Order: sequence, then C-alpha cells, then structure tokens
Amino acid sequence: MKRLLFIITVVALVFTTVATVACQKDPDNPDPKEKVDPVPAPEPEPEPEPEPEPEPEPEPEPEPEPEPEPEPEPEPEPEPEPEPEPEPEPEPEPEPEPVIVEGPVSGMLALDDGTFVVSSESLVTVITERGFVASDGTKAVYVDTFGTDFNGVAKIGDNVLFSGCKATSGGVPEIGQVTALTVVSHNNRVRYPSAKDITPEAGTYSASEAEYISLKGNLALVDGCYKMTIENCSREGILVFPDPELYMEELVDKKVMVFGYFNGITGDGKYINIITAEAEELFLVVVDE
Repeated sequence: MKRLLFIITVVALVFTTVATVACQKDPDNPDPKEKVDPVPAPEPEPEPEPEPEPEPEPEPEPEPEPEPEPEPEPEPEPEPEPEPEPEPEPEPEPEPEPVIVEGPVSGMLALDDGTFVVSSESLVTVITERGFVASDGTKAVYVDTFGTDFNGVAKIGDNVLFSGCKATSGGVPEIGQVTALTVVSHNNRVRYPSAKDITPEAGTYSASEAEYISLKGNLALVDGCYKMTIENCSREGILVFPDPELYMEELVDKKVMVFGYFNGITGDGKYINIITAEAEELFLVVVDE
C-alpha cells in the first residue's frame, strides 16, 4: 500500500513539473490557475511630434510678359519715278512734191507710174462705160474715169484736156485717178489708124501700148461680160465695158470682127482685153462653082 501511494505521489509530482514547464514555455497560454505577476505594460512610446508641415514654397512670381517689340515703322514708299516725258513725235517728212508732166499723150507712155500728168489737147476716139481713149494723132492712152464725177462726160469727137496719174494695167499704160477733165470742143473728126489683125497670133500676141487691132471670133455674153472664143487658140478676147451704143447684144452667138485698142493681157495670160471701137458680123460667103 505504501508502495502504491509512493508511485501515485511520484506521478503527481511529475505531472506537476511537466505542467509548470509547459506553462513557462507558452507565455501566451498561462495557466489560469497559476498566479502570474502582471507584466507591467510598457509605457506607450510618446507619439512623435508631427513634423512641421513644410512651408509652401512661395509661388514663383510670374515672369513679366516681355514688352512687345515696337512695330517697325513702315518704310516710306519710294516716291514714284516721274514718268519720262514722251519723246516728241518726229515731224513727218514732207511728202515729195508730185512730179507733174504736161504734154501730149505720146509723152506720157514712158513715164514712171504715179507721175501726175496734165495733157495737152487730145481727141476722144473711143468711149466705154468707165472711161475713154485719148489720142494725140500718133499715140493713144486709155483714161479711166470710173468712180469720179467725170465718168461719162467725154464723147467721141470731143477735144479734151485732162489730168491724172500715170499707171500700168495688163502691161499697158493708162491714166487713172483723174482730177480734172475739160471738154474744149465737140464733133471733131475721128480717124482710126489701120488695124493690125492679131487673130493669127492671138495665142502669143502682146504689146506695150494701146495699139489699134482687130480680132475675129465667136461672141458670147457670160455673167455680163462679152467674151470672144478664138478658133484654135486657148486665149479669149474680152471687150472692156463696151459703149452701149455699139449694141453688142445683137451680135451675141455670132462670128464677129472687133476693132479697137489693145488694153493689156490679164487672167494669167488668158485674156486679150480690147477697148471696142467697132464690131461687125462676119458672114459665111459661099462661092458657086
């Protein structure tokens, strides 16, 4: 019995020792039965004084706006250069005085074109609807009065004085730009020189003055113009505005012989121009054997 009590006592002592050790090892779980001196609570650390807030940095003073640069004064506009005075127009050269030649028709033919002529008394031998032929008895020239106040004034047989400019038409001299025409007398006798028949040589004929010629051919009226077809010839005869009193219309479509003054070659050599003095129909003569 004593031995049993001893064993119990030893076991209790061991248990107590173990429990004590356990309590010491786990301070977070003290034995509620064990009285433990309270551990003095640590004094709270004094709260650190708050760091003083840093004084706000003073806002930088705004940089003063730079004063605007003064606008440059506008450069003064340059004074306009004075316009140069226009050069004085040169005085026109005086027109040369016209060359004036007075004399008979025969003295006019060789003059330069543009020479102003004043005729001596001349005979009107042929008239047209636009002028007349003046003769001094040896030479003749056509005087063109178309478009002037003198057109139609001169008549066949008149002796006249005229003035105008010498010109050339179709290779033949004539007088144009008539400035004066005076009829001295009327009804003077007109004699024509012997006519040169150019029919055989019509294809090549030419002359440098108003020769008195004759030409055979068939007469036609084409667009108001009297034309002559010449047998075996590429050229044609042209009657230059014939005098209405010749009644050329009665000879249309007939074979005729025309007498008059040669008035040049025109139409690139195709036309022989004639100032008609006379015209007659040619009849076929049948000779009985």
